[in-house]
Amino acid sequence: MFIKNRDLNLVRNHFDATHYLGQLDFEVGRGFDAAMHYCQKGWLRRLDPSGWFSTDYYLLSNPRIYPSQTNPFLHYLRVGRKKGLRTMFVEDPYVLGVAEEIKEGFDPDFYVEKYGHAITIKDDPTLDYAAFGYMRGWWPRADFCPTFYIFNNEDLMVDGLFPFLHYVQNGKTEGRAPSTEWTDKSTSKYGLIEPYFDTLYYVNQISESYHGLYVDWIDHYLLYGWKQKVNACRLFDSHKYLFMNLDIWKGEIEPLSHYLEFGMAEGRTRYKVGL
Repeated sequence: MFIKNRDLNLVRNHFDATHYLGQLDFEVGRGFDAAMHYCQKGWLRRLDPSGWFSTDYYLLSNPRIYPSQTNPFLHYLRVGRKKGLRTMFVEDPYVLGVAEEIKEGFDPDFYVEKYGHAITIKDDPTLDYAAFGYMRGWWPRADFCPTFYIFNNEDLMVDGLFPFLHYVQNGKTEGRAPSTEWTDKSTSKYGLIEPYFDTLYYVNQISESYHGLYVDWIDHYLLYGWKQKVNACRLFDSHKYLFMNLDIWKGEIEPLSHYLEFGMAEGRTRYKVGL
């Protein structure tokens, strides 16, 4: 990933190499350029350039930055600090209030079982959801799919909307559906396709108007994307797979999970995008 010298120098001026190197899972040799590595690869792996800047939190709380492939630390140094954007999570009264408000409808056992490996605030699942989970599009309980909730209600397609908080405050009394049997069935293939899903590639195929929504893009693909001929990754052309296998197309079966679960063993051809 190319970076201009002036931008790299700006990053260097605020970069903590010691902190960064402590996050790497490989040995580095003499002359290793930690700042350059962060700019080219590290931020994509959600590594932090210093102890006061969380790459993951900054990207989560500013979802339009990631699809643009903009270095988040550089974005903060050039734009974010002038706007007063936060660089890491702070346990403030608002977040604590939200956690308390959603507590009654939140299922901590479900949340930990489903996302425990990736939870940030491990000793308080409800607070973790109020601070991080909702921005990832995670489910707060087994019968609430944030992605479905937003896309099933066009008036809720607003940047930064907290789907479950809206449901607790308004949606439930308004009679809005939190999920459906169709939603549960469609998203059951999540774990199968997750290792192959390319979020950056996927998001850049869909409308920019969606980029600021707090949804799970794998859920979006399973619910809507494949039907709109949007590919989950460059290695698999969903539409061509359906076109060449009319029995699957007629059955309205999501193509990537079908190939992984059945098609590969059946000897069906996998088509790469553009070939």
